[in-house]
Amino acid sequence: MRALNLETAWRAPNLEKDWRGKLFPPCARIMAHMKRGRADTSTTSGSPARDERDERQTIQRTALRDMYAARAITPADDGFGCPSLKRCAGSVALPLNTGNWAFVGCDYGLARVGGMPAKVLFIAMDRGGRRKKAETFTDTQRSFRSSIETPKNPHMGGVSLIVRELVDEKDLSAISGQCALTNAVKCAQQTGSMSTDASRLMVRECVSHLRAEIAVLAPDIIVTQGSHPASTVLGLYESTSRVLDSSASVNGVMDLWTVPGGPVVLRTPHPARQKGVQWSRGLLPQDWRDAISAVRGAFVAKQGSLRDGLA
Repeated sequence: MRALNLETAWRAPNLEKDWRGKLFPPCARIMAHMKRGRADTSTTSGSPARDERDERQTIQRTALRDMYAARAITPADDGFGCPSLKRCAGSVALPLNTGNWAFVGCDYGLARVGGMPAKVLFIAMDRGGRRKKAETFTDTQRSFRSSIETPKNPHMGGVSLIVRELVDEKDLSAISGQCALTNAVKCAQQTGSMSTDASRLMVRECVSHLRAEIAVLAPDIIVTQGSHPASTVLGLYESTSRVLDSSASVNGVMDLWTVPGGPVVLRTPHPARQKGVQWSRGLLPQDWRDAISAVRGAFVAKQGSLRDGLA
């Protein structure tokens, strides 16, 4: 059995080769001074301070922006060009916030899991329904990078804890550059809250956009957050194999899948929907830790098999 060839959706450049080349040195080399605990990292208004990590144009970031432009999904308050916009807007009661950028850490692809390099991608549901102007690409990178380092809500608290448990690095100021995060649905109803209830049509119409993002980012490990991102991601592949099935500590289900020739996929409930779990205290439930340990094991075993096959 073989996996769906996502490269047919978006023919990105050879990211692995270019990313390792001399033209794009990893940002970690220039951020050694940005360890956790140093002086003020925010502006007087409370917004994250300007940081060159958020502005650096890496191969993955450039390819992603090019893909957004080619598919006409560059975030915009006016003139959002997605051909599905009219249909999606007609499927919900409230106006839509149109489009949102993915976050791609400046050192994406340089994380290590069990000593092996790994590209780690989180896929959440949507950006939430609070009305806000379309962010610039750099603003989005700054917002998510700072929220991984210093979480300000249950969602990013969950992301921060999960990625710290998953990768070998434990310093959040380094980890924040080693992962990526996108949403399965690019637009969201202006509900005034983080709950948006995307319609089934919106989820379905965004599948091709998510497929193209995955083709560009080529993740080795995908962590889905919430119900429809998991269904969407697993539906992209012709063949999957279930490795682990376990109940979460509060509600929802976690399970682990592997894709022949593709990523390891961990399905998790959305952290913001986990009542009773105090992410702000930095406590990851034991069964979540067990599931993440299983991801590490599955990834290492898969990489070992690939290496043996090339020997």
